Amino acid sequence: MQISFSVLTCLTAAVVTVACDNSIHALKPDRATVVAVGSPSDPTPTGRPDGWDAYWYAGEAELNTYETVQNRYGEDRPGSAVLIFVTEPFLPETQVKDDGAGGKEASISVLKLNRIERFETGIYDYSIMQSVFTPVSRNEYPHTLKTTTSVQDWCGQVWAQYNFRKGAYQVEHRSYFQKEGDEELTYKAALLEDELLNIVRIDPAYLPSGKTQVIPSEKYGRLFHVETDPQTAEVSFSESGSERVLRVEYVGSQRALEYRFESTFPHKLLGWTETVKGQPMMSAKLIESRQEPYWSQNKNSFSGMRDSLGLQ
Repeated sequence: MQISFSVLTCLTAAVVTVACDNSIHALKPDRATVVAVGSPSDPTPTGRPDGWDAYWYAGEAELNTYETVQNRYGEDRPGSAVLIFVTEPFLPETQVKDDGAGGKEASISVLKLNRIERFETGIYDYSIMQSVFTPVSRNEYPHTLKTTTSVQDWCGQVWAQYNFRKGAYQVEHRSYFQKEGDEELTYKAALLEDELLNIVRIDPAYLPSGKTQVIPSEKYGRLFHVETDPQTAEVSFSESGSERVLRVEYVGSQRALEYRFESTFPHKLLGWTETVKGQPMMSAKLIESRQEPYWSQNKNSFSGMRDSLGLQ
């Protein structure tokens, strides 16, 4: 199936422009995290898998395309998703990418996820983008430091940013809806639903199990127009043949997610499902996955690569 992509709105395009300006410097292991490639100074509980540094610090990003079905306004909508995982240096106090401009603040290494989803609702369409910045050194930085989410449709756009500071998440919401408006909130430190994929890709051993406090995805909050304050959820990670399944079930909202990963490193994401009160809300199936230095592939001569990714 070919995925049809419309032109990004200005806000999403701005986010992509920042993310695309990578370099070899941007993808090197941070000195505070890795002494040398393959020699981590801060190993995870099980030790990083063999080949972790070689895979994630190879100067390329992992590109993943998915065929999706998103339920909206009571109907299933065919759509698409692109998930881009890449390591880059990050300034933990300023909480922006280290562009190598100099300064006193030392950068750390993060795994960044850019997640872009699109689907149509009748005459108009939706574009959703999330960026998640999770430190590779989970022992030193046990929480994702920053997330951003933007949702656009023909009616307008909403936007949210989370920054982890002083042991809590500082949250900014901006919306064209009167009831949501502009607001600033503080959430107690908890597991972010939006960081789950990054944790699995860093090391599944960091995933909690059993009942835990989870901050629901900002995508869910914006589409359903509900607050995303921490909720009790049951988290499990189990084997299923050659796959591992991460399940998150929220007790109060009767919302459940299942993410399917390869059971072995690098634990690529094969697909996922979301249900609310037993009704399907979304499903996704992997089309293609590969590693590419996409930020340097912006000439017209590279356009043909989109076909092999299932993109139009």
